[in-house]
Amino acid sequence: MANIESAAIGRYTRVAIALHWLIAAFIVYNLVSGWYIAELPSIFRDFHVSAGLTVLILTLARIGWRLLHRPPPHDDALKPWEKGLANLTHICLYAGMLVLPLTGWITISLNPLPGSEGAAYLEAMKARVAIASGHAPAPRHPPLTFWRITKIPRITPLQRLGARPEDVPSQLKWHDNVAKSHEISAIILLLLLALHLAGALKHEWFDGRPQLRRMGLPGRHKARGEITDPA
Repeated sequence: MANIESAAIGRYTRVAIALHWLIAAFIVYNLVSGWYIAELPSIFRDFHVSAGLTVLILTLARIGWRLLHRPPPHDDALKPWEKGLANLTHICLYAGMLVLPLTGWITISLNPLPGSEGAAYLEAMKARVAIASGHAPAPRHPPLTFWRITKIPRITPLQRLGARPEDVPSQLKWHDNVAKSHEISAIILLLLLALHLAGALKHEWFDGRPQLRRMGLPGRHKARGEITDPA
């Protein structure tokens, strides 16, 4: 269990800090790659999905760690509304870190089950559309892999929604709706990250409080009496 943190300025445990920065790195990569995914080589599509699922796994691990290890208290110098806003932002960030990869996983699962009549119908429909527009049919992409190690599992019940040709249009509609939700979730998460970063920098640079040290970064100010759990 975590040691008692400084009442004025506490620091997160090493595990919490490591999870924080790993998740942040994968999220930044996905937010950037997501905007240009159509123009990037197919390998980056693999990496985009792999990074998203990694964020989901690491977020679940971080939630579990947080439940077992009490986080350091807020800086005593913060006003009540600032503590409330910080708590609300953290909750929304956790929700976003779950919703964004989940909607991405659901999106790639909302395609007909491979080998089904619906899958054959969809491929033929794509080929007809491409030829009608004067383009060659797009080559089939290889199955998505998790960091080039193993195939990424799909949510089978969602795949089965388009198993029959007559069901494919309905499944595609769901696919497009969830994909749109995925894009909106990315924008919301980006705004939340900006708010989170702005708050930390505001307290560090304008309020003169060592907020960056809570997450293991060197800051302008040094916390006094800081006690940190080596775990």
